Amino acid sequence: MESLDPIEEWKQEADAFLIQLEETLLNLEQSPDDADLVDRAFGLLHSLKGAGMTFGWEALAAFVHQVETTFVQIRNGMITATPELIALALLATDHMRTLFEQPENLEPTHGTTLLAAMAKLADEQTHADPSETSHVVPVVAREVLTERPTLRVPLEQLNQLMDQVVALSGVQARLSQAIESAGSHPMLQAIGSELERVSANLRNTTTAMRMLPISVLFRRFRRVVHDLSRELGKSIALTLSGESTALDKFILNELYAPLLHLVRNAVDHGIESSAERIALGKPVVGRLRLGARCLDEDVIITLEDDGRGLNAEAIRAKAVASGLLTPDQEISTAALFDHIFCAGFSTATQVTTISGRGVGMEVVKRAIDNLHGTIELMTTPSQGTSFLLRFPRTLATLDERVFSNPDMSLNEGGL
Repeated sequence: MESLDPIEEWKQEADAFLIQLEETLLNLEQSPDDADLVDRAFGLLHSLKGAGMTFGWEALAAFVHQVETTFVQIRNGMITATPELIALALLATDHMRTLFEQPENLEPTHGTTLLAAMAKLADEQTHADPSETSHVVPVVAREVLTERPTLRVPLEQLNQLMDQVVALSGVQARLSQAIESAGSHPMLQAIGSELERVSANLRNTTTAMRMLPISVLFRRFRRVVHDLSRELGKSIALTLSGESTALDKFILNELYAPLLHLVRNAVDHGIESSAERIALGKPVVGRLRLGARCLDEDVIITLEDDGRGLNAEAIRAKAVASGLLTPDQEISTAALFDHIFCAGFSTATQVTTISGRGVGMEVVKRAIDNLHGTIELMTTPSQGTSFLLRFPRTLATLDERVFSNPDMSLNEGGL
């Protein structure tokens, strides 16, 4: 097996640091007085700076050092981690990623502008009236976490291993049939049984190696909701559940795009503005819930919001205008709502940078179809909408369904 280039290994480590840093910053925004979170963010920044200096990434190390300075002020109780400061720190993590992944795409003044904005916020706090300043964060020693040792293996090599395991299982099955039909010696039968057991264990272990907790995917949507909420001026709380649910890495990769479209639609169209929610007697903070659970060989993902729900009249009017329905055609509510998955279908009156072109829901339907899954939609006016996605959690289950049904086929570039 070829070893990774040291620079590539460092990039993987840096990527892991940035993922942890982003998650820590999002937690810190919710709990700005949590000294452990402040220490954790500072520690991750310090590790990034040290690694950058070790591998000659001077620009990254210098930028992280300046961000680290701001967190020194937070640790020392000079300033607090306000939402505005956290928002800038999150943008700084994006800039750090660009510094080591695509330095050629850097905007020359972007980093300087970010640092200046952070310094300005910090300066405003240090010169503010103490009576108007939030409670500062005390300095507390950081808890040392013990992690299980891990080894990164390229997915391509895992795929090759799985292919060999499948081939071995085929050979084992043919051998068992030959031994049984030939009425061979008991010792050969015992060897065949032992080979069958070892082959099954190897197949199960290889499958488990490809599995990852869905938290790897779910945690990415915390940043998505955070940024979209700020952009739209809405207050939205995202709740995650079932994060330990394990899925094959390939399936996890395929799920990001459809879930991203569902989340963006919920934030943009589903959940009302604060003013609308107050007028309707709803809590100002909108609720978005993303959860996962296993059911037999499948996984079920649910996305629920407590927003305005789907507008059946608007959907019907759009379907008629698009020639998908005739004005007097009778149709069930479920069938009517299925039209939102049609290409180019949108009831939005204005196209924004977030949604409105009628592309997102088509992407969702196509992706779940490719995984041979199903989508269920439930909605109640003024109470919200929920989507339930169900599909196989492993490639082995997906393969079985494809080959047991002649009408099913794998997508191009699929498995």
